[in-house]
Amino acid sequence: MMLLFWIVLSALVAIYASKKGRSGAGYFFLAVFLSPLIAFLIALVSSPDREAAAKKSGLKKCPKCAEYVQGEALICRYCGSKFPETIQNAPIT
Repeated sequence: MMLLFWIVLSALVAIYASKKGRSGAGYFFLAVFLSPLIAFLIALVSSPDREAAAKKSGLKKCPKCAEYVQGEALICRYCGSKFPETIQNAPIT
């Protein structure tokens, strides 16, 4: 029973680290071998990887102001610059 509890806590640490843009598998194995508490504290103090988290959630980076906006956006909501039209955003005829 204790082993199952340890694995579940390790999986929760991996999910938390993954949401911060870190390696979920790496934090899972760190939690399994060291302790879920130690791995969670390490994940808690580590800075989030904004680029990895943005890619995972479908955001794109504005080339002018470097802020992240929705992937379908045609105009940056922060600086108002237009994004170059891509094949993905082009209307289907």
